Amino acid sequence: MTQNLTFEYRDEYKRKVIAEKIKILLESKIKTSPIVIDGGWGTGKTEFSIKLAALLESTNDNHKVIYIDAFTEDHNDAPILTIMAAIVALLPQDEKKELISKALPALRFGLKTVFKAGTGWILKQNAEDIADGFEDAIKDVTNSAIDSTVELLLNDHVDAQKNILALKEVLSELTTNNTITIIIDELDRCKPSFAISIIENIKHVFDVDNLNFILVANTSQLKASINHIYGSSVNSEQYLDKFIKFTYSLPVMFKDDNYNDVLTSVSHWTTLCNTSNRLKAAEKVCGHYFIKFIELKKLSLREVETLARYLEIYQLLSENGISDKNKIGYCVYRSLAVILYCFGREIALDYLQDNVVPENLVNLFGLEKFSYQLELHHAENFEYALFGITYKYISEGSPLYPPEEKIQNNWAYVSDYHFMKGTHGISEPPNVLKTALKIFLLH
Repeated sequence: MTQNLTFEYRDEYKRKVIAEKIKILLESKIKTSPIVIDGGWGTGKTEFSIKLAALLESTNDNHKVIYIDAFTEDHNDAPILTIMAAIVALLPQDEKKELISKALPALRFGLKTVFKAGTGWILKQNAEDIADGFEDAIKDVTNSAIDSTVELLLNDHVDAQKNILALKEVLSELTTNNTITIIIDELDRCKPSFAISIIENIKHVFDVDNLNFILVANTSQLKASINHIYGSSVNSEQYLDKFIKFTYSLPVMFKDDNYNDVLTSVSHWTTLCNTSNRLKAAEKVCGHYFIKFIELKKLSLREVETLARYLEIYQLLSENGISDKNKIGYCVYRSLAVILYCFGREIALDYLQDNVVPENLVNLFGLEKFSYQLELHHAENFEYALFGITYKYISEGSPLYPPEEKIQNNWAYVSDYHFMKGTHGISEPPNVLKTALKIFLLH
Protein backbone atom coordinates (compact mmCIF):
# COMPACT_ATOMS: atom_id res chain seq x y z
CA MET A 1 0.00 0.00 0.00
CA THR A 2 1.27 3.49 -0.78
CA GLN A 3 2.77 4.92 2.37
CA ASN A 4 1.28 8.07 3.90
CA LEU A 5 -1.54 8.29 1.34
CA THR A 6 -4.38 9.40 3.57
CA PHE A 7 -7.23 11.88 3.52
CA GLU A 8 -5.19 14.06 5.86
CA TYR A 9 -2.38 14.13 3.30
CA ARG A 10 -4.77 15.30 0.57
CA ASP A 11 -8.50 15.25 -0.03
CA GLU A 12 -8.93 17.54 -3.02
CA TYR A 13 -12.18 15.85 -4.08
CA LYS A 14 -13.78 15.93 -0.62
CA ARG A 15 -14.09 12.14 -0.43
CA LYS A 16 -13.26 11.65 3.24
CA VAL A 17 -16.94 12.02 4.14
CA ILE A 18 -17.71 9.15 1.75
CA ALA A 19 -15.13 6.93 3.43
CA GLU A 20 -16.50 7.77 6.87
CA LYS A 21 -19.99 6.71 5.80
CA ILE A 22 -18.65 3.44 4.38
CA LYS A 23 -17.01 2.85 7.77
CA ILE A 24 -20.40 3.38 9.46
CA LEU A 25 -21.94 0.79 7.13
CA LEU A 26 -19.21 -1.76 7.79
CA GLU A 27 -19.49 -1.40 11.56
CA SER A 28 -23.29 -1.48 11.61
CA LYS A 29 -25.52 -4.50 12.16
CA ILE A 30 -26.76 -4.28 8.58
CA LYS A 31 -25.30 -6.95 6.29
CA THR A 32 -23.72 -4.73 3.63
CA SER A 33 -20.70 -6.84 2.66
CA PRO A 34 -19.61 -7.35 -0.05
CA ILE A 35 -19.69 -3.69 -1.05
CA VAL A 36 -18.79 -2.62 -4.57
CA ILE A 37 -17.21 0.79 -5.11
CA ASP A 38 -18.10 1.44 -8.72
CA GLY A 39 -16.40 3.85 -11.07
CA GLY A 40 -14.96 4.09 -14.54
CA TRP A 41 -11.29 3.53 -15.26
CA GLY A 42 -9.18 6.45 -14.18
CA THR A 43 -11.70 7.97 -11.77
CA GLY A 44 -9.47 7.70 -8.69
CA LYS A 45 -10.84 4.44 -7.26
CA THR A 46 -7.43 3.07 -6.27
CA GLU A 47 -6.35 6.17 -4.38
CA PHE A 48 -9.72 6.31 -2.66
CA SER A 49 -9.51 2.66 -1.59
CA ILE A 50 -6.00 3.12 -0.18
CA LYS A 51 -7.12 6.17 1.80
CA LEU A 52 -10.22 4.28 2.96
CA ALA A 53 -8.03 1.45 4.27
CA ALA A 54 -5.90 3.94 6.22
CA LEU A 55 -9.02 5.57 7.67
CA LEU A 56 -10.52 2.26 8.81
CA GLU A 57 -7.33 1.17 10.55
CA SER A 58 -6.54 4.53 12.16
CA THR A 59 -9.93 4.96 13.82
CA ASN A 60 -10.36 1.48 15.33
CA ASP A 61 -7.62 -0.74 16.74
CA ASN A 62 -9.88 -3.78 16.41
CA HIS A 63 -10.48 -3.20 12.71
CA LYS A 64 -7.82 -4.87 10.58
CA VAL A 65 -7.66 -3.98 6.90
CA ILE A 66 -6.15 -5.91 4.00
CA TYR A 67 -5.55 -4.28 0.61
CA ILE A 68 -5.21 -6.58 -2.40
CA ASP A 69 -4.34 -5.45 -5.92
CA ALA A 70 -6.16 -8.20 -7.80
CA PHE A 71 -4.70 -7.29 -11.18
CA THR A 72 -1.15 -8.06 -10.06
CA GLU A 73 -2.24 -11.41 -8.69
CA ASP A 74 -4.69 -12.91 -11.19
CA HIS A 75 -2.01 -14.90 -12.98
CA ASN A 76 -1.98 -17.48 -10.16
CA ASP A 77 -5.53 -18.70 -10.98
CA ALA A 78 -6.20 -19.37 -7.30
CA PRO A 79 -8.15 -16.48 -5.75
CA ILE A 80 -8.92 -18.49 -2.63
CA LEU A 81 -5.17 -18.62 -1.96
CA THR A 82 -4.85 -14.89 -2.55
CA ILE A 83 -7.42 -14.15 0.13
CA MET A 84 -6.24 -16.76 2.64
CA ALA A 85 -2.59 -15.71 2.36
CA ALA A 86 -3.60 -12.13 3.12
CA ILE A 87 -5.57 -13.22 6.20
CA VAL A 88 -2.71 -15.43 7.42
CA ALA A 89 -0.31 -12.49 7.14
CA LEU A 90 -2.35 -10.62 9.78
CA LEU A 91 -1.71 -13.23 12.46
CA PRO A 92 1.14 -13.42 14.96
CA GLN A 93 3.76 -15.96 13.94
CA ASP A 94 2.74 -18.51 16.61
CA GLU A 95 -0.86 -18.53 15.38
CA LYS A 96 -0.15 -18.93 11.68
CA LYS A 97 0.64 -22.64 11.70
CA GLU A 98 -2.58 -23.49 13.50
CA LEU A 99 -4.68 -21.57 10.99
CA ILE A 100 -2.77 -23.07 8.07
CA SER A 101 -3.30 -26.61 9.34
CA LYS A 102 -7.02 -26.00 9.75
CA ALA A 103 -7.35 -24.25 6.41
CA LEU A 104 -5.46 -26.73 4.25
CA PRO A 105 -8.22 -29.37 3.99
CA ALA A 106 -10.61 -26.77 2.59
CA LEU A 107 -7.98 -25.41 0.22
CA ARG A 108 -6.75 -28.82 -0.91
CA PHE A 109 -9.20 -29.34 -3.74
CA GLY A 110 -8.57 -25.88 -5.10
CA LEU A 111 -4.83 -26.31 -4.89
CA LYS A 112 -5.03 -29.51 -6.89
CA THR A 113 -6.87 -27.85 -9.70
CA VAL A 114 -4.30 -25.10 -10.08
CA PHE A 115 -1.26 -27.35 -9.45
CA LYS A 116 2.07 -25.60 -9.15
CA ALA A 117 1.08 -22.27 -10.71
CA GLY A 118 -0.76 -21.07 -7.64
CA THR A 119 1.82 -22.60 -5.31
CA GLY A 120 4.77 -20.86 -6.88
CA TRP A 121 3.04 -17.53 -6.68
CA ILE A 122 1.86 -17.88 -3.08
CA LEU A 123 5.31 -18.90 -1.88
CA LYS A 124 7.04 -16.13 -3.79
CA GLN A 125 4.71 -13.32 -2.75
CA ASN A 126 4.26 -14.21 0.90
CA ALA A 127 7.45 -16.01 1.90
CA GLU A 128 8.24 -13.59 4.71
CA ASP A 129 4.73 -13.56 6.16
CA ILE A 130 3.80 -17.25 6.05
CA ALA A 131 4.98 -19.81 8.60
CA ASP A 132 7.72 -22.20 7.57
CA GLY A 133 5.31 -25.12 7.73
CA PHE A 134 3.04 -23.61 5.10
CA GLU A 135 5.59 -24.06 2.34
CA ASP A 136 6.08 -27.76 3.01
CA ALA A 137 2.38 -28.33 3.53
CA ILE A 138 1.42 -26.69 0.24
CA LYS A 139 4.17 -28.54 -1.63
CA ASP A 140 2.95 -31.86 -0.24
CA VAL A 141 -0.59 -31.09 -1.34
CA THR A 142 0.33 -29.98 -4.85
CA ASN A 143 2.80 -32.75 -5.47
CA SER A 144 0.18 -35.31 -4.60
CA ALA A 145 -2.31 -33.39 -6.71
CA ILE A 146 -0.20 -33.79 -9.80
CA ASP A 147 -0.22 -37.55 -9.36
CA SER A 148 -3.81 -37.78 -8.19
CA THR A 149 -6.41 -39.82 -10.02
CA VAL A 150 -9.90 -38.79 -11.04
CA GLU A 151 -11.20 -40.86 -8.17
CA LEU A 152 -9.24 -38.89 -5.62
CA LEU A 153 -10.46 -35.62 -7.09
CA LEU A 154 -14.04 -36.80 -6.88
CA ASN A 155 -13.58 -37.86 -3.27
CA ASP A 156 -12.17 -34.42 -2.43
CA HIS A 157 -15.14 -32.78 -4.09
CA VAL A 158 -17.51 -34.78 -1.91
CA ASP A 159 -15.67 -33.58 1.18
CA ALA A 160 -15.37 -29.99 0.00
CA GLN A 161 -18.54 -28.69 1.65
CA LYS A 162 -17.58 -30.21 4.99
CA ASN A 163 -14.11 -28.70 4.82
CA ILE A 164 -15.45 -25.28 3.82
CA LEU A 165 -17.71 -25.30 6.87
CA ALA A 166 -14.68 -26.10 9.01
CA LEU A 167 -12.76 -23.23 7.44
CA LYS A 168 -15.64 -20.87 8.16
CA GLU A 169 -15.52 -21.89 11.82
CA VAL A 170 -11.81 -21.03 11.90
CA LEU A 171 -12.44 -17.65 10.29
CA SER A 172 -15.29 -16.98 12.71
CA GLU A 173 -12.90 -17.49 15.60
CA LEU A 174 -10.55 -14.92 14.08
CA THR A 175 -13.29 -12.32 13.78
CA THR A 176 -14.92 -12.85 17.17
CA ASN A 177 -13.16 -9.87 18.71
CA ASN A 178 -11.86 -8.19 15.57
CA THR A 179 -13.32 -6.95 12.32
CA ILE A 180 -11.39 -7.75 9.17
CA THR A 181 -12.07 -5.79 5.99
CA ILE A 182 -10.50 -6.96 2.75
CA ILE A 183 -10.35 -4.36 -0.01
CA ILE A 184 -9.88 -5.98 -3.43
CA ASP A 185 -8.90 -3.37 -5.99
CA GLU A 186 -8.53 -3.51 -9.79
CA LEU A 187 -10.98 -6.41 -10.08
CA ASP A 188 -12.31 -5.08 -13.38
CA ARG A 189 -8.84 -5.37 -14.96
CA CYS A 190 -8.51 -9.08 -14.17
CA LYS A 191 -9.28 -11.82 -16.63
CA PRO A 192 -12.97 -12.84 -16.34
CA SER A 193 -12.37 -16.27 -14.78
CA PHE A 194 -10.31 -14.82 -11.92
CA ALA A 195 -12.65 -11.90 -11.24
CA ILE A 196 -15.79 -14.04 -11.13
CA SER A 197 -14.04 -16.71 -9.06
CA ILE A 198 -13.16 -14.11 -6.41
CA ILE A 199 -16.78 -12.95 -6.20
CA GLU A 200 -18.11 -16.49 -5.95
CA ASN A 201 -15.52 -17.54 -3.36
CA ILE A 202 -16.46 -14.57 -1.16
CA LYS A 203 -20.04 -15.82 -1.16
CA HIS A 204 -19.40 -19.54 -0.74
CA VAL A 205 -16.23 -19.65 1.37
CA PHE A 206 -15.74 -16.34 3.15
CA ASP A 207 -19.28 -15.41 4.16
CA VAL A 208 -18.44 -14.94 7.84
CA ASP A 209 -19.59 -12.36 10.41
CA ASN A 210 -17.17 -9.43 10.85
CA LEU A 211 -15.29 -10.39 7.69
CA ASN A 212 -16.05 -7.65 5.17
CA PHE A 213 -15.18 -7.32 1.53
CA ILE A 214 -15.00 -4.15 -0.53
CA LEU A 215 -14.63 -4.75 -4.26
CA VAL A 216 -13.28 -1.79 -6.20
CA ALA A 217 -14.28 -2.12 -9.84
CA ASN A 218 -16.16 -0.86 -12.85
CA THR A 219 -19.42 -2.83 -12.59
CA SER A 220 -19.99 -2.62 -16.34
CA GLN A 221 -16.76 -4.55 -16.82
CA LEU A 222 -17.72 -7.08 -14.15
CA LYS A 223 -21.01 -7.69 -15.96
CA ALA A 224 -19.09 -8.20 -19.18
CA SER A 225 -16.91 -10.76 -17.37
CA ILE A 226 -20.01 -12.62 -16.17
CA ASN A 227 -21.35 -12.82 -19.73
CA HIS A 228 -17.94 -13.94 -20.95
CA ILE A 229 -17.95 -16.85 -18.50
CA TYR A 230 -21.63 -17.84 -18.54
CA GLY A 231 -22.80 -16.56 -21.92
CA SER A 232 -24.77 -13.58 -23.16
CA SER A 233 -28.09 -15.21 -22.25
CA VAL A 234 -27.31 -14.77 -18.54
CA ASN A 235 -28.67 -11.59 -16.95
CA SER A 236 -25.36 -10.29 -15.62
CA GLU A 237 -26.94 -7.65 -13.38
CA GLN A 238 -29.18 -10.17 -11.65
CA TYR A 239 -26.27 -12.58 -11.30
CA LEU A 240 -24.09 -9.91 -9.72
CA ASP A 241 -26.89 -8.90 -7.37
CA LYS A 242 -26.85 -12.41 -5.89
CA PHE A 243 -23.37 -11.76 -4.53
CA ILE A 244 -23.22 -8.01 -3.88
CA LYS A 245 -25.05 -6.44 -0.93
CA PHE A 246 -24.44 -2.75 -1.64
CA THR A 247 -23.05 -0.76 -4.57
CA TYR A 248 -21.73 2.78 -4.34
CA SER A 249 -20.76 4.82 -7.41
CA LEU A 250 -17.79 7.10 -6.82
CA PRO A 251 -18.94 10.61 -7.82
CA VAL A 252 -17.34 12.58 -10.65
CA MET A 253 -18.45 15.86 -9.03
CA PHE A 254 -17.74 17.44 -5.66
CA LYS A 255 -18.56 20.73 -3.94
CA ASP A 256 -15.29 22.62 -3.83
CA ASP A 257 -16.73 25.46 -1.75
CA ASN A 258 -19.54 23.42 -0.15
CA TYR A 259 -21.92 25.03 -2.62
CA ASN A 260 -20.87 24.84 -6.29
CA ASP A 261 -20.39 21.50 -8.03
CA VAL A 262 -17.01 20.96 -9.68
CA LEU A 263 -15.89 18.08 -11.90
CA THR A 264 -13.10 16.12 -10.25
CA SER A 265 -11.36 15.97 -13.63
CA VAL A 266 -11.40 19.78 -13.95
CA SER A 267 -9.95 20.14 -10.46
CA HIS A 268 -7.29 17.56 -11.35
CA TRP A 269 -6.44 19.50 -14.51
CA THR A 270 -5.94 22.69 -12.51
CA THR A 271 -3.71 20.86 -10.04
CA LEU A 272 -1.58 19.40 -12.83
CA CYS A 273 -1.20 22.78 -14.53
CA ASN A 274 0.14 24.26 -11.29
CA THR A 275 2.95 21.70 -11.24
CA SER A 276 4.53 22.73 -14.55
CA ASN A 277 5.61 26.08 -15.97
CA ARG A 278 4.89 24.83 -19.51
CA LEU A 279 1.35 23.86 -18.56
CA LYS A 280 0.88 27.12 -16.67
CA ALA A 281 1.84 29.08 -19.79
CA ALA A 282 -0.79 27.25 -21.87
CA GLU A 283 -3.43 27.43 -19.15
CA LYS A 284 -2.97 31.18 -18.83
CA VAL A 285 -4.07 31.89 -22.42
CA CYS A 286 -6.17 28.85 -23.38
CA GLY A 287 -7.28 27.28 -20.13
CA HIS A 288 -10.94 27.74 -21.07
CA TYR A 289 -10.58 25.58 -24.18
CA PHE A 290 -9.01 22.66 -22.33
CA ILE A 291 -11.52 22.87 -19.47
CA LYS A 292 -14.45 23.10 -21.90
CA PHE A 293 -13.24 19.95 -23.64
CA ILE A 294 -12.81 18.13 -20.30
CA GLU A 295 -16.37 19.08 -19.33
CA LEU A 296 -17.93 18.15 -22.67
CA LYS A 297 -16.20 14.78 -22.85
CA LYS A 298 -16.37 14.13 -19.08
CA LEU A 299 -12.77 12.98 -19.07
CA SER A 300 -11.56 10.66 -16.35
CA LEU A 301 -8.68 11.64 -14.07
CA ARG A 302 -6.41 9.35 -16.06
CA GLU A 303 -7.47 10.90 -19.36
CA VAL A 304 -6.77 14.34 -17.93
CA GLU A 305 -3.26 13.19 -17.08
CA THR A 306 -2.84 11.96 -20.64
CA LEU A 307 -3.97 15.34 -22.01
CA ALA A 308 -1.55 17.15 -19.69
CA ARG A 309 1.29 14.91 -20.87
CA TYR A 310 0.59 15.61 -24.55
CA LEU A 311 0.35 19.35 -23.87
CA GLU A 312 3.67 19.20 -22.02
CA ILE A 313 5.22 17.42 -25.01
CA TYR A 314 3.88 20.04 -27.41
CA GLN A 315 5.14 22.89 -25.26
CA LEU A 316 8.59 21.32 -25.00
CA LEU A 317 8.95 20.67 -28.74
CA SER A 318 7.45 24.03 -29.77
CA GLU A 319 9.27 26.07 -27.13
CA ASN A 320 6.01 27.09 -25.44
CA GLY A 321 4.02 27.65 -28.60
CA ILE A 322 0.93 28.20 -26.44
CA SER A 323 1.68 31.22 -24.27
CA ASP A 324 0.99 34.91 -23.94
CA LYS A 325 4.02 35.57 -26.15
CA ASN A 326 1.99 34.44 -29.18
CA LYS A 327 -1.19 35.72 -30.83
CA ILE A 328 -4.33 34.34 -29.21
CA GLY A 329 -5.52 32.78 -32.47
CA TYR A 330 -2.35 30.76 -32.85
CA CYS A 331 -2.66 29.57 -29.25
CA VAL A 332 -6.32 28.61 -29.67
CA TYR A 333 -5.78 26.46 -32.75
CA ARG A 334 -2.59 24.95 -31.36
CA SER A 335 -4.57 23.94 -28.27
CA LEU A 336 -7.16 22.24 -30.49
CA ALA A 337 -4.30 20.43 -32.25
CA VAL A 338 -3.01 19.05 -28.94
CA ILE A 339 -6.48 17.77 -28.02
CA LEU A 340 -7.06 16.33 -31.49
CA TYR A 341 -3.77 14.44 -31.63
CA CYS A 342 -4.14 13.20 -28.06
CA PHE A 343 -7.65 11.75 -28.44
CA GLY A 344 -8.08 11.30 -32.20
CA ARG A 345 -4.73 10.57 -33.77
CA GLU A 346 -6.19 8.94 -36.87
CA ILE A 347 -8.50 11.91 -37.46
CA ALA A 348 -5.52 14.20 -36.95
CA LEU A 349 -3.42 12.35 -39.52
CA ASP A 350 -6.33 12.42 -41.97
CA TYR A 351 -6.66 16.17 -41.42
CA LEU A 352 -3.08 16.65 -42.51
CA GLN A 353 -4.04 15.00 -45.80
CA ASP A 354 -7.18 17.16 -46.16
CA ASN A 355 -9.23 14.00 -45.69
CA VAL A 356 -11.66 15.62 -43.27
CA VAL A 357 -15.06 14.37 -42.13
CA PRO A 358 -16.33 17.45 -40.25
CA GLU A 359 -18.98 15.55 -38.30
CA ASN A 360 -16.38 13.13 -36.88
CA LEU A 361 -14.04 15.99 -36.05
CA VAL A 362 -16.70 18.01 -34.22
CA ASN A 363 -18.01 14.91 -32.39
CA LEU A 364 -14.52 14.12 -31.14
CA PHE A 365 -14.51 17.49 -29.39
CA GLY A 366 -17.85 16.74 -27.71
CA LEU A 367 -20.24 18.65 -29.97
CA GLU A 368 -22.95 17.47 -32.35
CA LYS A 369 -23.79 20.83 -33.96
CA PHE A 370 -22.99 24.51 -33.83
CA SER A 371 -25.19 27.09 -32.08
CA TYR A 372 -26.10 28.99 -35.22
CA GLN A 373 -29.38 30.12 -33.66
CA LEU A 374 -27.53 32.39 -31.22
CA GLU A 375 -26.69 35.95 -32.04
CA LEU A 376 -23.16 36.71 -33.17
CA HIS A 377 -20.61 36.48 -30.33
CA HIS A 378 -23.18 34.77 -28.07
CA ALA A 379 -21.90 31.28 -28.80
CA GLU A 380 -18.87 29.97 -26.93
CA ASN A 381 -15.41 30.74 -28.31
CA PHE A 382 -14.82 26.97 -28.19
CA GLU A 383 -17.49 26.54 -30.90
CA TYR A 384 -16.15 29.40 -33.03
CA ALA A 385 -12.68 27.82 -32.88
CA LEU A 386 -14.02 24.42 -33.99
CA PHE A 387 -15.92 26.13 -36.80
CA GLY A 388 -12.67 27.71 -37.89
CA ILE A 389 -10.98 24.36 -38.53
CA THR A 390 -14.03 22.69 -40.10
CA TYR A 391 -16.17 25.13 -42.10
CA LYS A 392 -14.11 24.84 -45.30
CA TYR A 393 -14.81 21.11 -45.30
CA ILE A 394 -18.55 21.21 -44.49
CA SER A 395 -20.76 20.20 -47.41
CA GLU A 396 -24.20 21.67 -48.02
CA GLY A 397 -25.92 18.43 -47.04
CA SER A 398 -24.20 18.26 -43.66
CA PRO A 399 -26.12 19.01 -40.44
CA LEU A 400 -23.20 21.30 -39.62
CA TYR A 401 -23.77 23.50 -42.64
CA PRO A 402 -24.87 27.07 -41.72
CA PRO A 403 -28.56 27.69 -42.58
CA GLU A 404 -27.79 31.09 -44.13
CA GLU A 405 -24.85 32.64 -45.96
CA LYS A 406 -24.87 35.57 -43.54
CA ILE A 407 -24.47 33.20 -40.59
CA GLN A 408 -21.62 31.45 -42.33
CA ASN A 409 -19.84 34.73 -43.01
CA ASN A 410 -20.33 35.93 -39.44
CA TRP A 411 -19.02 32.71 -37.92
CA ALA A 412 -16.09 32.66 -40.31
CA TYR A 413 -15.26 36.23 -39.32
CA VAL A 414 -15.16 35.37 -35.62
CA SER A 415 -13.27 32.11 -36.01
CA ASP A 416 -10.84 33.35 -38.63
CA TYR A 417 -10.25 37.07 -38.87
CA HIS A 418 -11.19 37.91 -35.28
CA PHE A 419 -9.02 35.20 -33.68
CA MET A 420 -6.20 35.67 -36.19
CA LYS A 421 -6.44 39.47 -36.19
CA GLY A 422 -6.99 39.69 -39.93
CA THR A 423 -3.98 37.62 -41.02
CA HIS A 424 -4.36 35.48 -44.14
CA GLY A 425 -2.76 32.64 -46.08
CA ILE A 426 -0.49 30.52 -43.93
CA SER A 427 -2.15 31.88 -40.79
CA GLU A 428 -5.65 30.60 -41.60
CA PRO A 429 -7.00 28.25 -38.88
CA PRO A 430 -6.61 24.96 -40.80
CA ASN A 431 -2.98 25.79 -41.60
CA VAL A 432 -2.21 26.75 -38.01
CA LEU A 433 -3.78 23.46 -36.86
CA LYS A 434 -1.76 21.42 -39.39
CA THR A 435 1.49 23.11 -38.43
CA ALA A 436 0.82 22.33 -34.77
CA LEU A 437 -0.08 18.71 -35.53
CA LYS A 438 3.23 18.24 -37.32
CA ILE A 439 5.02 18.97 -34.05
CA PHE A 440 3.85 15.53 -32.83
CA LEU A 441 5.25 13.96 -36.00
CA LEU A 442 8.63 15.41 -34.96
CA HIS A 443 8.77 17.55 -38.08
